[in-house]
Amino acid sequence: MLKMFIVDDEDMEREGIRSLYAWEELGLSVIGEAWNGQSALEALTDIEPDLVITDVRMPHMDGLELLRQIHDHYPWMTCIVVSSYDDFAYVRTSLQLNAVDYVMKPVEQSVLNAALEAAIGKLRQTRKHQALSILMRKLPHHVDMLERWVDMIQTVQMEKRQLLIVDTL
Repeated sequence: MLKMFIVDDEDMEREGIRSLYAWEELGLSVIGEAWNGQSALEALTDIEPDLVITDVRMPHMDGLELLRQIHDHYPWMTCIVVSSYDDFAYVRTSLQLNAVDYVMKPVEQSVLNAALEAAIGKLRQTRKHQALSILMRKLPHHVDMLERWVDMIQTVQMEKRQLLIVDTL
């Protein structure tokens, strides 16, 4: 289950986003909310969500500065921007800071759904790439184990399988 955090200075907007879906069915759980970028940034340290949905204009710290901070300190987090401002500069800056999408308010479920699918796809692809990267770094140290697995598979020596699994673990 992926963890999601919502940031918007309007209570009704946060509630609206939270109530659009049965989040669990999408593989997401809403683990927190904040009313501005500053309070969100403080919370991110403790809860480390996978996905952040943020408004652009908010008091104390706007959404673009929040995106900068996330980009610099939490590069594994994925962001979607939700805004009532149809301003190209906001859109451009959001995308430069690796936001997956810029969704206009009032939020339409189909538009947010497409953004969420893109965000979830990006998260899964990134994690898969990271796992493969770790595996490839560790592979040279375990060549003998891999050779034993290949040998067992090619010769169908099922009686050795349990010992090999224990050795691998």
